[in-house]
Amino acid sequence: MPLGRMGGFSASILLSSVIGVFTIPILVGVLGPDRWATIGVLQTTGQLAAVFVLFGWGATGPSVVASISPAERVAFYRASFRIRAILYLATVPVVTVLLTLLLRGDLTLAVLGALAYVLPALGAGWYFTGIARPGAFFMLEALPSALGTVAGVWMATVTRQAWVVPAWQLAGTAVAVALSYHYIVRRSRMPAIDVPRVRFWATLGEQRHAVTTAVTSAVYVAMPILLVTTFFSKDELAVYIIADRLFRYAALAFLPIQQFFQGWVPADPEQVDRRARIAFLAGIVIGAVGGACVAVLSPIVSPFFKIHVPLELSVPLGLAFCGVALSGVVGYACLVVLGRTDFLAKSTVIGAVIGVPAAVVAALLHSLPAVAGTVAATELTVAAVQIVVMLRTLRQRRMRADEAAE
Repeated sequence: MPLGRMGGFSASILLSSVIGVFTIPILVGVLGPDRWATIGVLQTTGQLAAVFVLFGWGATGPSVVASISPAERVAFYRASFRIRAILYLATVPVVTVLLTLLLRGDLTLAVLGALAYVLPALGAGWYFTGIARPGAFFMLEALPSALGTVAGVWMATVTRQAWVVPAWQLAGTAVAVALSYHYIVRRSRMPAIDVPRVRFWATLGEQRHAVTTAVTSAVYVAMPILLVTTFFSKDELAVYIIADRLFRYAALAFLPIQQFFQGWVPADPEQVDRRARIAFLAGIVIGAVGGACVAVLSPIVSPFFKIHVPLELSVPLGLAFCGVALSGVVGYACLVVLGRTDFLAKSTVIGAVIGVPAAVVAALLHSLPAVAGTVAATELTVAAVQIVVMLRTLRQRRMRADEAAE
């Protein structure tokens, strides 16, 4: 029932997306573009750090959980949670220092931002995806976090203080983490298999390909906003963050489609090659249509958020969406099934090598369209590398099949 599961998980994504979209104009109106943009910097930096804490389980966890027994699942989750909790405690102080520097000494926002926006890495969304429980995902993960966001926005309208937003989001996420842990570990009727503590470093080593992919991708995703924060005015930062948010919401809307292909391509082992080609073609079409929507609609929709996004900024981000769609389908739905997971990491490293220096140059030239252009160049490069590897792998598999038939 891939389509049914896709619809179930889409509800969680839709909830967070709708709340995120409608809170932007409220916060911009209440706090002003400058303070709202500051919250955007907190979120971007925290999300980057959260990738280090999540350490690849978001990428590999669902498929592992789906392939092991219920008792092993509980043990797998407990071991993962223990390791991620240690990484969280080690990461938050570093993020606090970095945010204090970026926000020019606002320690309260830095501390709350570090605690709140790194904490989602302790969640269990990837686990619920692996066991195909969209209902649990919605009730235990998405809903408490969404309620925390709503409470934070409401308190911001009352107090006109920015710090209440991450404070209430921290509370909502903490409830989600606690509920998910209780549901998986405490309420499980299966006896959990103990995982030795000495496997801490070994487990981190096993995650190296997944975490390299996730971390490298997060770095080149976050780098443009960090550079705009450093080299541009607060008004320009607000414009770029709105454009980036619209692009990211489009990418978030694509996620259920990616998840569908992740389940559909390997569902019939005898048809994997044919389904991979179909998924690739679908990725091209969806990427082109979605990219055009991002490019054309961003300038039309952005005044709703009381900030105008120019076309020269939205067009490169539309091209970036094409790369994201292709990479999501080709990389996670096809290369993983074809046994080329190593190229997920290699392609993101290649993209980062091209994109990060280019973004620095664009920031030094003080050009927002150029910064957005580096995002497009990075995402398209990653997708291009993955497409080449996939097509080459499919050709080699076909040649071996022809030789075996002879």
